[in-house]
Amino acid sequence: MYHLKTKVLITLSMVILLTSSVFAVEVLKSSALNGGVQVWWEGEDFDDIAADGTMKQSADSTVQPPVADAFGDDYIAHEGPDVPLDLNSIFVEYQVGSAVSTGGDWYMWMRESHDRRVDPEPGDGRLQNSCWIQVNGMPDNPDAFDAALHRIGQSTGFPAFPDLWRWIGTSETGADVEQGAVNGLLITLNGDGNDVIRIYSREGRPEVTTWVHDVLMISTVDFVPTDDDYIAAEGPTTTAVQPASLSTTWGKIKDAR
Repeated sequence: MYHLKTKVLITLSMVILLTSSVFAVEVLKSSALNGGVQVWWEGEDFDDIAADGTMKQSADSTVQPPVADAFGDDYIAHEGPDVPLDLNSIFVEYQVGSAVSTGGDWYMWMRESHDRRVDPEPGDGRLQNSCWIQVNGMPDNPDAFDAALHRIGQSTGFPAFPDLWRWIGTSETGADVEQGAVNGLLITLNGDGNDVIRIYSREGRPEVTTWVHDVLMISTVDFVPTDDDYIAAEGPTTTAVQPASLSTTWGKIKDAR
């Protein structure tokens, strides 16, 4: 009986260890470019996603065939309606606080792809390339989103671009991006370890959408990032998050046996 109790205690200890070291991590990368600090992460490494199925990973997306050359061979497809009807729909959430120790102004950029052919018919969805950004729960209602303050994308000249992927900020025209005359979206972070960024659909029609995002970057200084910048960033680094419940972890272990 003693040996049985000992085995049980050892097994439970291993479960707790696995819970905190395997199932409870998020992946972030960092860099120190242009006199500032940057945090990078891939779209599929989300912490929460709307249950309505409007934000989808590549394998589940209607964007077929899958878009090539995504980092991690995965991305998030925006397949929601034009605007969120409430803040519990058409979103994907990223908890970045563990990598943000400085509060204040940060600039946000996104690596995105969409069909850049000229619309054969107006409004067919191929020029959909913008989304809403919510930081730490603000704006706190859908009607409060403002294009000048909370939008990434909306570059109407993108169809002229030959590249499959592009880094976008707040530009209104593709020519601005080509000339480097574009800004990242200015956001304010707290630096208290609890910063959360949500991306909401702004444009989308599930039957025609080709609008996907891959990598995201926030920086304390503004500049147009590149794929090489992301590749050179340090990481991946793992930081502890809220552990899964013991019963959930034990179930995972049993299922894997």
